[in-house]
Amino acid sequence: MSGRIDERSVETLRRRAERAMDEGRGRRVVEPLLERILEIAPEGDPGCIFAHRHLAELRLEEDPWGAALHLRKVIGAKPHDDVAHSLMALAQALLGNYRAAVASYRRALALEPRNPWYHHNLGHLLDVALDDPHAALGHLELALAHADPPEHEITASAAHCFARVGRLARARELARQAVRAAPQNRAHRTLLAWIESGAPKNVAVHGLE
Repeated sequence: MSGRIDERSVETLRRRAERAMDEGRGRRVVEPLLERILEIAPEGDPGCIFAHRHLAELRLEEDPWGAALHLRKVIGAKPHDDVAHSLMALAQALLGNYRAAVASYRRALALEPRNPWYHHNLGHLLDVALDDPHAALGHLELALAHADPPEHEITASAAHCFARVGRLARARELARQAVRAAPQNRAHRTLLAWIESGAPKNVAVHGLE
């Protein structure tokens, strides 16, 4: 098969995959198209990077290790792609590699410093996974500042961190905001009760999301 035919085939498959994703056709339709692109596209080809990225997104929760391998290809070709770094961070967090996840979120933030979810996820990892609430607090404050409109998960994570550094009044205020914003969320109500009981250190209430 000639290079020209390969290029046309890759572009056709990419358009089909994009259309299938736009139509919500599901993984059984989309994944074979992406895998076929990887079979025929040369390494580094834009179609190849496209396939690696979307396969990583589709497989991240069930196979974070495999997703991380796909994301390495994306980041190698597009080192300034903040979303790819954030996805790598999530994959590493799911694998329990929390320091690697923190490093990836820092890379994402270097590229997109006002993204509230990058600040939230980094802060939450520092607070809960690495037991460093003082390092986490600045990121969670920035997440609160940049979230427009406010997000109850960010508010709850910030409340947890404020409580852990001893700022209980601010923690209580934020926890109440989170409960008001999402009254059906049991974790937020548990968090508020923990803060109102003085945030005892021997009780864990707000694990990794």
